[in-house]
Amino acid sequence: MTAPAPETIDGWANIASGDSVVVSFAQPIPNNTGPDLVLLEAHYDVGAYTVSTDHDDFTAMIVASPWVDSGVSRDYWYGLNNGPYVAEIWGAEIDLGDLGVPPDATVTTVRFTAANNDCDPIGLGALVEPVPVELMTLTVE
Repeated sequence: MTAPAPETIDGWANIASGDSVVVSFAQPIPNNTGPDLVLLEAHYDVGAYTVSTDHDDFTAMIVASPWVDSGVSRDYWYGLNNGPYVAEIWGAEIDLGDLGVPPDATVTTVRFTAANNDCDPIGLGALVEPVPVELMTLTVE
């Protein structure tokens, strides 16, 4: 089996402790009642993440937890020629209120940072009407 074309690969495999992924949404995400976002992880091992938002210039942070198995597995490639490896997809709900965002206030940018070397993030989803992602970047700080 050969690796898929680079434009069909998703996720970030094995980001190191301290690396961050910054997601900017095209439409602001409101702090509604209950969870507002879900962080998705290719669960090979136990990744740990902190999460912050542009609401307070990324000052308040929470640890993404608890993790829940979605019951879905996918094949992932490590680099372009290693794999595929099967991973379960796990998710952690994020309530913007836990980050100090007032009810009905919005955020446009969310940063999640690897807190250990076992992180295999797939992405961050908004639990509201479909919201296009404007920009996702991996930053090493």
